[in-house]
Amino acid sequence: MSWTPHFSEHEFLRSSTAKQAGLTLAWDSQEHRANALRLTQSILEPLRVHLKRPVHITSGYRSPELTELLRSKGYAASRTSDHMTGRAVDIVVKGMTHEHLATAIYQMWAAGRLEYDQLIFYMPGTGGSCHVSYRRGANRQQSLVATHDGIKKWIPRDPPRDERAVSEFEGAIYGGPIGWSVLP
Repeated sequence: MSWTPHFSEHEFLRSSTAKQAGLTLAWDSQEHRANALRLTQSILEPLRVHLKRPVHITSGYRSPELTELLRSKGYAASRTSDHMTGRAVDIVVKGMTHEHLATAIYQMWAAGRLEYDQLIFYMPGTGGSCHVSYRRGANRQQSLVATHDGIKKWIPRDPPRDERAVSEFEGAIYGGPIGWSVLP
């Protein structure tokens, strides 16, 4: 079922790991399904329109069974993850580094174009995507970076403060130099 012009419900329920293990993903509740729909409408669709590029979900909804399967394979799949309630996705955009993708999301937030609960950029060697979550009415705007030393707070260096600055910054999103400030 198509939820927005660029995203379908099926994208949240697709997992190669689950498929290989013979698991079929299905929503545990209508609330979890509604959470994923809100995430799509509030973050994914605006991001896709802004970037003018497909945004691919690499990890959407995770059932308790899939979470345990991932844990048994050595993945750091939390039993309290927002993935288990339809509130989080891991995403990639072909042709963009994870750093640039996370920066684009952060800049859209700075310009008032979207809200997020958590935004996690995975440094090379610690994962292969950006994690973004949404909680209706309870977004913390946590910006984090996952490194080999763990997860730390971060902000892009010199974030723009207004629409004009965000527009000028968009040129950097597609390949220009971007720096990060990692906070203790």
